[in-house]
Amino acid sequence: MYDISRLGQSLEESLANDKLTEMVADLGDVTLDQLVETGDSLPIISFISKSIKTYNSVRDHFFMEKVIRYLTEIATISPELRLKVIERITNDPIYGAKFGKKILNIIDRLDDDIKAYYLAKAYRYLAEGQITLEFYLRLGTMLDSMYLANLETLQNDWISLPGFPTNSVFETLGLARQSFHIFDVKNPGKGITAEKYRVVYQPGYRLTETGRVVNNIFLGKPVYYKSRYTTIEEFNKHVKY
Repeated sequence: MYDISRLGQSLEESLANDKLTEMVADLGDVTLDQLVETGDSLPIISFISKSIKTYNSVRDHFFMEKVIRYLTEIATISPELRLKVIERITNDPIYGAKFGKKILNIIDRLDDDIKAYYLAKAYRYLAEGQITLEFYLRLGTMLDSMYLANLETLQNDWISLPGFPTNSVFETLGLARQSFHIFDVKNPGKGITAEKYRVVYQPGYRLTETGRVVNNIFLGKPVYYKSRYTTIEEFNKHVKY
């Protein structure tokens, strides 16, 4: 349906557009049908519009919504920083020629536009050099594997196990590991033989270092907040992902 190479290039051109903020703001004033009819906007939007006009599939409409959500968040980053990261990506020997295609493939697989928002939110960390290009692409795969409920749950330091079986995906993705939350509860008994405290073990998950980084991105905090590492070099030296 798409020329995926040209489509990927159109995304990169849109991300680097110095008028992206104004153009995305204009998108909010028209309906999706009107946008398809005009088909004269950002390169990536124009490209998808042509496909919708030809095929008019539900998947194309949904894809457009996710791309717009992605671009809307990206537009909050300064043009200078966006251009700088695109230049860095272009010069990457491994992912440079594939970035646009990989991102659009990820966005296409996402089952909700809120996931596209979180992927775009992480783009700021990529632009600022807080995470690597490899980690950014892996985050996209993580988002694809998560349930929507996981996005909110992962923003907690402690993830309760009972009643949330879908949280097991965190362990599979290397974001959390099973653990016990241990705390004391005062025993209300007043008898002479009553124990003063009762130790309670609550099963759940604790974030790994990778999970901590993703947690910080979702919350909009410095990427190594509450982490044992302070730089991307230290993180990559000790954490495999």
